[in-house]
Amino acid sequence: MINPMNTRNLRLRNINVETVVAWLAIFFMLLFAMWTLAHHAATFLYIPWQTLCRASAIACLPATLLASWGAWRFSNAYNKEAAKTAYPIGLQSRSSIIILITLTLLLLITPTYNIRFALALMGFLFTWWLTREENEPFQSTASIPEAVPPFSGFSIACILVFFTFIAVIVTLTSHRPDLDDSSFIQIAAQTIRHPELAPLTFDASLGFILEPFRFAPYRLASYETLVALLAAWTGLDILNIYYILLPGLTAALTIGVAYLFARWFLPAGPAVMATGIFLLIMLAWGESHVAYGNRVFVRLFQGKGLLIALTTPLSIIIGLLLLRRPSLWNWILLALAQVTAIGVSSSGLVCTFVTTALVLVTAINRDVKAFVFASAIVASTLIYPAILGTWLKIYDSSTLPLSKFGTYLPINASFGLGIREALALCALALGFGALRSSIQKREYGLLSCAVLLIILNPWLSELLSGASARNMSWRLAWAAPIPLLMAVAFTAVISPLLWIRSLEKKVLVGSLFGVVAVIVFLVAGRWTLATSNNVSWSWPSAKLPAEYNLVKEISAEISKSASPGTVLADRDVGAWLPLVAPNLKLVMPGHTYPPQLKTVLPPSEFDSRLQLYRAINGREVDPHSAVELMKQYKVGTLVISNGSNGVKFVKSINERPDITIKEISAIAGYRIFVLTYGGHPNE
Repeated sequence: MINPMNTRNLRLRNINVETVVAWLAIFFMLLFAMWTLAHHAATFLYIPWQTLCRASAIACLPATLLASWGAWRFSNAYNKEAAKTAYPIGLQSRSSIIILITLTLLLLITPTYNIRFALALMGFLFTWWLTREENEPFQSTASIPEAVPPFSGFSIACILVFFTFIAVIVTLTSHRPDLDDSSFIQIAAQTIRHPELAPLTFDASLGFILEPFRFAPYRLASYETLVALLAAWTGLDILNIYYILLPGLTAALTIGVAYLFARWFLPAGPAVMATGIFLLIMLAWGESHVAYGNRVFVRLFQGKGLLIALTTPLSIIIGLLLLRRPSLWNWILLALAQVTAIGVSSSGLVCTFVTTALVLVTAINRDVKAFVFASAIVASTLIYPAILGTWLKIYDSSTLPLSKFGTYLPINASFGLGIREALALCALALGFGALRSSIQKREYGLLSCAVLLIILNPWLSELLSGASARNMSWRLAWAAPIPLLMAVAFTAVISPLLWIRSLEKKVLVGSLFGVVAVIVFLVAGRWTLATSNNVSWSWPSAKLPAEYNLVKEISAEISKSASPGTVLADRDVGAWLPLVAPNLKLVMPGHTYPPQLKTVLPPSEFDSRLQLYRAINGREVDPHSAVELMKQYKVGTLVISNGSNGVKFVKSINERPDITIKEISAIAGYRIFVLTYGGHPNE
């Protein structure tokens, strides 16, 4: 007689983790892709926000059913391909180990990135040459010790749940505020405040409606309007959705997608190990503001972090699946993955083209006819991004070129310090040599080669940024799942210690060296969670800087004035005023607003407003012309930081007989003044 309890335990032990995780990842991806398309329809066809909200509510059920069906189709196809993976064999030859050690040492002592890049590329080519004859999976295990998979499906599921728990807790309880949120949250807030207008067709940051929206590329991103949609549907505060609800969900999905990526190249046991290494890498990689670790869990509330965490690895997986299994549905999935990347961040528009190029490189080992066919299928998923890019280029030609926007940094900026940069390059260059010869090894090797040649190439990244946007000089690194490729490489080198019963001495040496490399990487620099990284801890809440509440107090004080007029405030206060006090008229908001508003304001008006903005922030300006501009814009309130150079500007205009300045309040280091012209406020 069959014991029902034993049957239930057997089912739990044999749970198919890949099916569940793949279904969840693609389900949410498809829902977001559909929302992005709806958002684009509304912003380009000028459909009012309230109409979009009603239409989305009506379409919610069929969209959910369609996403469920699509996720089921993908999970089945993915599961069949993931079943073909083979256990990694480590570094099998002395030559590979010598190259590993030599390259690591050379990278560590080399001071410049350009030389490091060249060394990494040479190391990759040497490793490829050593393994060039390994074209098919081994038919005999005589030279390969027997692998011992120690985990059941239930055990792997429990470990992934544990990793997910850590990721979600870190994401929700760590607080690392970022001033960019002053702009992102304001987009959601202004969308809700003006339901009669189409989303992202107007700008309210100056205290009045200005058309068009302040920065054209942002119109492509739908993440902030998703925040607005969820706020409208649920009645929850925007801040709770932006900082708690969505980051908690995306943190869990980040672990799931990391496992799916690793599982594509590795069996289940090593894949869960790679997921753990990826989690450690992300928690450790925080020595610079733009390091990979500072873009994910501690900053996952911003859509651009999702390029690294979710959309890029998903696009790679779906692209490789399409190459292996060409079909209309897999083509649609990749096309929607491209839409998803654009939806989370405007930087995703460039990333989709580069990520697709990486996928195409993995098809070059086919014959010419097969390669042309595969290239045509994959490249055709870029039709929609190409249309959006063409629109943006046409719009760009009529305004300030986007190539002049953003912060310029070198392509290796996301790597942080030299030691971690060296170990990352080493892992990318040599990791594929530890995989057993198979289709996965070929894909991983070609993918790593493409990342080195296309993305980490310092000269090519300069050219690509010049053709797109200045900040793509370093954001181009988001188009490749570099932390995940590293995790797979480290696992392939290390895992024989755990999965193989008996090791040859040379394999043992390589695996132990891999363990040392991981440890050195983790301890080589500041961790993401360190206090010195501006991280604090508290219960899940909005990750707002102290300036946010300070600006609320300042705006409340300004509102007490009978006639506040137009407000001229310094950079940090001005950044939050459009969100905190949307009805106040501003001369110029701070932080990211000025360069964005330059694209929509008439040049003469922008220059006038910018002159006053510079004056209040301590820049030298002509006092007489500044006063005339203040009268023109009816400036009635000044907010300056005590001790800043802006105090000199206030003193200079206070000496004029036609202006009376009175300090009405001082709040936490900021001083608030009201102005009277010729005896009458704001005359």
